Amino acid sequence: MATGARVGDSTAGLLDGSVRLIVNGPELPKATIGLVLFVGVGIVSVRKVRRRLPYELWHYLHFVTYAGIFLAFGHQLLGPDFLDDPLATALWLALYVSVTFLLIWYRFLTPVRRGLRHRLTVAEIRRESPGVVSVYLIGEHLHELGAEPGQFFRWRFLTRGLWWTANPYSLSARYSSVSRIPRSCAPALDHPHRTHTKPGSAIRKMTILCA
Repeated sequence: MATGARVGDSTAGLLDGSVRLIVNGPELPKATIGLVLFVGVGIVSVRKVRRRLPYELWHYLHFVTYAGIFLAFGHQLLGPDFLDDPLATALWLALYVSVTFLLIWYRFLTPVRRGLRHRLTVAEIRRESPGVVSVYLIGEHLHELGAEPGQFFRWRFLTRGLWWTANPYSLSARYSSVSRIPRSCAPALDHPHRTHTKPGSAIRKMTILCA
């Protein structure tokens, strides 16, 4: 509303005034780029558009939302809620720094750290039946993962054609995958995700809905 009022008070027309405000406004050029990125992600998330895109491409396009958030950050601090309130500015800045640290740590550094620590390697590939292939993995310090049967990891097999795809595979006696994974391929993983594996639980009645 404040932006519209400012454009309305200017002597330029609506279009010319809007362009001047975006170009010359405080931190508005970067904020406008961030808005365009958000709109773009929203467009590719429309069901009809999403169906035409590979899942991996659609997933990685959402990384641009991080850029959109940080491009708009400077403009937020110039608003009336922060401009005259150093405490609010410091708290908002601390919030962004904390979220950025957690994002980098868990999305990027943790998979690399786990990969170097556990040294997972494909030990054997066994064809169980037509269309069913089992992949057996070996590694180091696997007890530190605290993983239990019924949980799942998002596996990223570091080989040509598969390294950029992270798919969920349940933990069991066998690891299901595809026969394109070569022996000695090193997979990367994130962390065990809980399912119905609460230790020591005694559930007398349970309803499971599958879709």
